[in-house]
Amino acid sequence: MLRSPGSRFSCWPEARTWPGSVRLGAGPGEKPRQLRAPHLIVGSCRPIKKSLRWQWSISNAMTPPLPLEFALVSSDYAAVTAISRGVRKYCAKSSLSPGADPARDSLRRRKVDGVFVDMEAPGALELIIDIRKGTSNSKSVIFACVQSSKESTATLSAGANFLLLKPLTAESVALHISIAKEMMEREHRRYFRHPVNLPVLLKDANGDQRARMTNLSEGGIAVRTTKE
Repeated sequence: MLRSPGSRFSCWPEARTWPGSVRLGAGPGEKPRQLRAPHLIVGSCRPIKKSLRWQWSISNAMTPPLPLEFALVSSDYAAVTAISRGVRKYCAKSSLSPGADPARDSLRRRKVDGVFVDMEAPGALELIIDIRKGTSNSKSVIFACVQSSKESTATLSAGANFLLLKPLTAESVALHISIAKEMMEREHRRYFRHPVNLPVLLKDANGDQRARMTNLSEGGIAVRTTKE
C-alpha cells in the first residue's frame, strides 16, 4: 500500500511499486512501516511452496534508462570527428548543429545530458548563457572547446563546466566524459521517466477509484484515472 500527502495508493497483488520513501501496511488497524529511500520494487509477488522466499517477476514492467545523449555545436570537421569518436566510446547518442542558432532551437525542444560547444562558432558564448538561463538543459554538462586558455575566464563565467583545448582528440573527449559521467548520470536519473503500465487503486475521502500508473521517476509517479 502506498501513501501520499493527498491520497493513498495501493497496488493490486500482481503488481507493486514503491518509488522513493513510502509507507507500507498490510491491512486495517495495522501500523504502516517506513521504507527507506531509495527503494523501488516493481513486479508480481508469489510465494514459493515450502520456502519463505518470494519470487519477484520484473521483466517487462519497466524499461531500462536510455543511453546518455549529447549535442554537438560546431562546423569544424576535425573537432566534430574527435567528439563523435569520444562519445561513441560510451555508446552514447549525439546530434550535430553547425551553429548557435540551430542548436538553440533544438535544445529548447529536447533534453540532453551534455553539450559540446565549439567556441569558434559564432554566438557560442551567448549560446552557453542561454542554455543556463533556459529550462530544458539548464543543468546539462557543458564542454567548451577553446582555441586558447585565454578564453577560459569568460567561458567558465558564462556557465561551461569543462574546457577542452583544441585540437581535440577522441581520447581527451572520452576522458572529460568519464570525469563528468557521474554528474550526468545523476541528472539523467532525476529527469528520466520509466514508462510503466500498472493498475493502482486510489483511496481518499470520496471513496476508491481505479487508475493506471503510466510512468515513474526518482521524484514520484504519474497516475492516470479513468473517472471523468
